[in-house]
Amino acid sequence: MLQIFLLGTPLIILDGERLHALTSLKSQALLYYLAMSRRPHSRLTLAGLLWPEKNDTEARTNLRQAVRQLRQAIGDAETGGYLLSTRDTVTIPAHLPIEVDASTFEWMLNAGLEGEMRLLQSAVNHYTGEFLSGLYLDDAYGYETWMLIERERLRNLSIQGLHTLAHHYATQQEISAGLTVMRRLLEIEPWREEAHRLMMQFLAWD
Repeated sequence: MLQIFLLGTPLIILDGERLHALTSLKSQALLYYLAMSRRPHSRLTLAGLLWPEKNDTEARTNLRQAVRQLRQAIGDAETGGYLLSTRDTVTIPAHLPIEVDASTFEWMLNAGLEGEMRLLQSAVNHYTGEFLSGLYLDDAYGYETWMLIERERLRNLSIQGLHTLAHHYATQQEISAGLTVMRRLLEIEPWREEAHRLMMQFLAWD
Protein backbone atom coordinates (compact mmCIF):
# COMPACT_ATOMS: atom_id res chain seq x y z
CA MET A 1 0.00 0.00 0.00
CA LEU A 2 1.26 3.44 -0.95
CA GLN A 3 0.33 6.24 1.45
CA ILE A 4 1.20 9.85 0.69
CA PHE A 5 0.76 12.53 3.33
CA LEU A 6 0.70 16.03 1.84
CA LEU A 7 -0.96 18.01 4.64
CA GLY A 8 1.89 19.33 6.73
CA THR A 9 5.42 18.11 6.05
CA PRO A 10 5.24 15.60 3.16
CA LEU A 11 5.69 11.93 4.02
CA ILE A 12 5.65 8.82 1.82
CA ILE A 13 4.87 5.41 3.31
CA LEU A 14 5.22 2.25 1.23
CA ASP A 15 4.06 -1.07 2.68
CA GLY A 16 4.12 0.36 6.20
CA GLU A 17 7.62 1.84 6.05
CA ARG A 18 8.86 5.33 5.30
CA LEU A 19 10.17 5.60 1.75
CA HIS A 20 13.75 6.90 1.57
CA ALA A 21 14.54 5.88 -2.01
CA LEU A 22 13.37 9.17 -3.54
CA THR A 23 16.47 11.26 -2.95
CA SER A 24 15.68 13.82 -5.66
CA LEU A 25 13.42 16.68 -4.58
CA LYS A 26 12.06 16.94 -8.12
CA SER A 27 11.18 13.22 -8.11
CA GLN A 28 9.31 13.75 -4.85
CA ALA A 29 7.53 16.78 -6.29
CA LEU A 30 6.56 14.76 -9.35
CA LEU A 31 5.04 12.06 -7.14
CA TYR A 32 3.01 14.61 -5.17
CA TYR A 33 1.68 16.16 -8.38
CA LEU A 34 0.70 12.81 -9.87
CA ALA A 35 -0.87 11.63 -6.61
CA MET A 36 -3.12 14.68 -6.43
CA SER A 37 -4.34 14.53 -10.03
CA ARG A 38 -4.53 10.75 -10.70
CA ARG A 39 -4.73 11.34 -14.47
CA PRO A 40 -2.20 11.12 -17.33
CA HIS A 41 0.04 14.12 -17.97
CA SER A 42 2.15 14.60 -21.06
CA ARG A 43 5.88 14.33 -20.57
CA LEU A 44 6.30 17.70 -22.25
CA THR A 45 3.94 19.34 -19.73
CA LEU A 46 5.66 17.74 -16.73
CA ALA A 47 9.11 18.64 -18.01
CA GLY A 48 8.07 22.26 -18.45
CA LEU A 49 6.41 22.31 -15.04
CA LEU A 50 9.49 21.11 -13.16
CA TRP A 51 12.32 22.47 -15.33
CA PRO A 52 10.95 25.64 -16.96
CA GLU A 53 14.38 27.24 -17.38
CA LYS A 54 15.82 24.31 -19.33
CA ASN A 55 15.42 23.81 -23.05
CA ASP A 56 13.05 21.04 -24.15
CA THR A 57 15.79 18.44 -24.60
CA GLU A 58 17.36 19.03 -21.19
CA ALA A 59 13.99 19.23 -19.45
CA ARG A 60 12.80 15.95 -20.98
CA THR A 61 16.09 14.28 -20.04
CA ASN A 62 15.70 15.44 -16.44
CA LEU A 63 12.11 14.19 -16.41
CA ARG A 64 13.20 10.82 -17.76
CA GLN A 65 15.67 10.49 -14.90
CA ALA A 66 13.03 11.53 -12.34
CA VAL A 67 10.53 9.03 -13.75
CA ARG A 68 13.18 6.29 -13.62
CA GLN A 69 13.90 7.01 -9.96
CA LEU A 70 10.19 7.17 -9.17
CA ARG A 71 9.55 3.84 -10.92
CA GLN A 72 12.39 2.22 -8.98
CA ALA A 73 10.95 3.57 -5.72
CA ILE A 74 7.24 2.75 -6.08
CA GLY A 75 7.24 0.16 -8.85
CA ASP A 76 5.75 -0.08 -12.31
CA ALA A 77 1.95 -0.26 -12.47
CA GLU A 78 2.17 -3.06 -15.03
CA THR A 79 4.07 -5.29 -12.59
CA GLY A 80 2.23 -4.60 -9.33
CA GLY A 81 3.59 -1.12 -8.61
CA TYR A 82 2.03 2.30 -8.96
CA LEU A 83 3.65 4.32 -11.75
CA LEU A 84 2.45 4.03 -15.33
CA SER A 85 4.66 5.73 -17.89
CA THR A 86 4.44 5.58 -21.65
CA ARG A 87 6.45 7.28 -24.35
CA ASP A 88 4.17 10.32 -24.10
CA THR A 89 2.51 10.34 -20.66
CA VAL A 90 3.09 9.65 -16.96
CA THR A 91 0.44 8.88 -14.35
CA ILE A 92 -0.54 7.04 -11.21
CA PRO A 93 -3.69 5.32 -12.51
CA ALA A 94 -6.88 6.29 -10.71
CA HIS A 95 -7.93 2.67 -10.16
CA LEU A 96 -4.86 1.79 -8.09
CA PRO A 97 -5.40 1.73 -4.30
CA ILE A 98 -3.27 4.51 -2.87
CA GLU A 99 -4.07 6.80 0.05
CA VAL A 100 -3.53 10.54 -0.23
CA ASP A 101 -4.49 12.42 2.91
CA ALA A 102 -5.35 15.64 1.06
CA SER A 103 -7.76 13.78 -1.23
CA THR A 104 -9.33 11.96 1.72
CA PHE A 105 -9.74 15.27 3.54
CA GLU A 106 -11.46 16.85 0.56
CA TRP A 107 -13.82 13.92 0.01
CA MET A 108 -14.87 13.77 3.67
CA LEU A 109 -15.28 17.53 3.91
CA ASN A 110 -17.53 17.75 0.85
CA ALA A 111 -19.64 14.88 2.20
CA GLY A 112 -19.74 16.56 5.60
CA LEU A 113 -20.89 19.88 4.18
CA GLU A 114 -23.94 18.05 2.83
CA GLY A 115 -25.00 17.32 6.40
CA GLU A 116 -22.83 14.45 7.65
CA MET A 117 -21.39 16.15 10.73
CA ARG A 118 -19.44 13.04 11.74
CA LEU A 119 -17.62 13.07 8.41
CA LEU A 120 -17.10 16.81 8.67
CA GLN A 121 -15.45 16.40 12.06
CA SER A 122 -13.24 13.63 10.66
CA ALA A 123 -12.34 15.87 7.73
CA VAL A 124 -11.13 18.77 9.86
CA ASN A 125 -9.20 16.29 12.01
CA HIS A 126 -7.43 15.18 8.81
CA TYR A 127 -6.26 18.72 8.13
CA THR A 128 -3.01 18.51 10.07
CA GLY A 129 -1.12 21.32 8.34
CA GLU A 130 -0.71 23.35 5.19
CA PHE A 131 -0.43 21.53 1.88
CA LEU A 132 3.19 20.52 1.19
CA SER A 133 4.49 22.57 4.08
CA GLY A 134 8.20 23.24 3.80
CA LEU A 135 8.51 22.27 0.14
CA TYR A 136 10.21 24.90 -2.03
CA LEU A 137 11.13 24.66 -5.70
CA ASP A 138 12.40 28.14 -6.49
CA ASP A 139 13.42 27.19 -10.03
CA ALA A 140 10.01 25.68 -10.90
CA TYR A 141 7.62 28.62 -10.77
CA GLY A 142 4.80 26.70 -12.47
CA TYR A 143 4.95 24.01 -9.82
CA GLU A 144 5.19 26.63 -7.06
CA THR A 145 2.09 28.36 -8.44
CA TRP A 146 0.15 25.09 -8.51
CA MET A 147 1.27 24.28 -4.97
CA LEU A 148 0.27 27.68 -3.59
CA ILE A 149 -3.14 27.52 -5.29
CA GLU A 150 -3.79 24.06 -3.85
CA ARG A 151 -2.54 25.16 -0.43
CA GLU A 152 -4.94 28.11 -0.36
CA ARG A 153 -7.84 26.04 -1.71
CA LEU A 154 -7.44 23.31 0.91
CA ARG A 155 -6.92 25.87 3.66
CA ASN A 156 -10.17 27.61 2.69
CA LEU A 157 -11.98 24.27 2.69
CA SER A 158 -10.74 23.58 6.22
CA ILE A 159 -11.95 27.02 7.34
CA GLN A 160 -15.34 26.39 5.75
CA GLY A 161 -15.57 23.06 7.52
CA LEU A 162 -14.60 24.52 10.88
CA HIS A 163 -17.14 27.35 10.52
CA THR A 164 -19.90 24.87 9.69
CA LEU A 165 -18.98 22.67 12.64
CA ALA A 166 -18.80 25.64 15.00
CA HIS A 167 -22.31 26.80 14.10
CA HIS A 168 -23.59 23.22 14.38
CA TYR A 169 -22.12 22.84 17.87
CA ALA A 170 -23.47 26.27 18.83
CA THR A 171 -26.97 25.25 17.74
CA GLN A 172 -26.69 22.04 19.75
CA GLN A 173 -24.89 23.83 22.61
CA GLU A 174 -22.16 21.19 22.56
CA ILE A 175 -19.74 23.41 24.42
CA SER A 176 -16.63 21.25 24.69
CA ALA A 177 -16.65 20.26 21.02
CA GLY A 178 -17.43 23.84 20.03
CA LEU A 179 -14.54 25.27 22.01
CA THR A 180 -12.14 22.78 20.43
CA VAL A 181 -13.30 23.75 16.95
CA MET A 182 -13.11 27.45 17.71
CA ARG A 183 -9.55 27.20 19.01
CA ARG A 184 -8.49 25.50 15.78
CA LEU A 185 -10.34 28.08 13.70
CA LEU A 186 -8.72 30.99 15.51
CA GLU A 187 -5.29 29.42 15.04
CA ILE A 188 -5.87 29.58 11.29
CA GLU A 189 -7.79 32.88 11.18
CA PRO A 190 -6.98 34.89 14.34
CA TRP A 191 -8.23 38.14 12.73
CA ARG A 192 -11.83 37.07 11.97
CA GLU A 193 -14.25 39.00 14.21
CA GLU A 194 -17.12 36.57 13.69
CA ALA A 195 -14.99 33.74 15.05
CA HIS A 196 -14.08 35.76 18.15
CA ARG A 197 -17.76 36.54 18.80
CA LEU A 198 -18.69 32.88 18.51
CA MET A 199 -15.80 31.93 20.78
CA MET A 200 -17.11 34.37 23.39
CA GLN A 201 -20.54 32.77 23.10
CA PHE A 202 -19.12 29.32 23.80
CA LEU A 203 -17.13 30.68 26.74
CA ALA A 204 -20.28 32.29 28.14
CA TRP A 205 -22.04 28.90 28.02
CA ASP A 206 -19.09 27.09 29.58
